[in-house]
Amino acid sequence: MQPELSFNHIAEGTMLVSLSGDWKLVNALPSADDVGKQVDASSGVRQLTFDAQGLKDWDTGLLIFVTKVSEICSRKGIAIERRAAERRPAAPVPCLGSAGEERRA
Repeated sequence: MQPELSFNHIAEGTMLVSLSGDWKLVNALPSADDVGKQVDASSGVRQLTFDAQGLKDWDTGLLIFVTKVSEICSRKGIAIERRAAERRPAAPVPCLGSAGEERRA
């Protein structure tokens, strides 16, 4: 299943980034720059949160993506919610809130 990325505003100042499919290096992964562009196109984004419920499989490709998104958000002064992966306790998913920190749910 191809990796997909989608965006929604879920509250004032909060953008939800939904990840679905197989986020593996063998696939053509979406660019972290897409997140930066979406944030720039939206006004007043102060926090980013992730929804990984549609995530099927992943490898370091996902971790690289999250690291780059974290760097982009840091430069823009945008906070990242660190609890997002807890919504899917049945599957091992990295905590999608912090580059370099992996926590299995």
